Amino acid sequence: MTAEEPGVYPLHHPSDILPVMRSFAEQAIRTIDIFSQQLVPVLYGDDEFVSLLSALARRGPQTKVRILVRDPRQLYGRDHPLVVLAQRLPSHIQLRTCLEDNPETQMGFFCVDATHLVHFLDEPNLGAMRDMAPEQSRANC
Repeated sequence: MTAEEPGVYPLHHPSDILPVMRSFAEQAIRTIDIFSQQLVPVLYGDDEFVSLLSALARRGPQTKVRILVRDPRQLYGRDHPLVVLAQRLPSHIQLRTCLEDNPETQMGFFCVDATHLVHFLDEPNLGAMRDMAPEQSRANC
């Protein structure tokens, strides 16, 4: 499996997940949406990943990065790279917290242009699935 092959594949370790997330972010045209428990630093704090999000956000007025964090307590008093980036580019990167939710749910996702998805079934333990629509589906979006 490569990050470019369409289909659904399991991911179990940061060494599996991070290259897929980087590849998807690099392919982003307009939007990146993130729903996360607490922006796991090993994934969302990666310098190359943050640079790719920054590049998308700066590309033009139609590009957006939207981040929704379920439990922001881990971010308080820390310089998380995505939080710093959102503070520098507030018109292109929206960072919000989820106020109402089931605290027992451990899922999250990273979605690019509504066609590339990393779905975290158990985000704290980095259990995920990767899904990418075939190119013909992407062209119809």
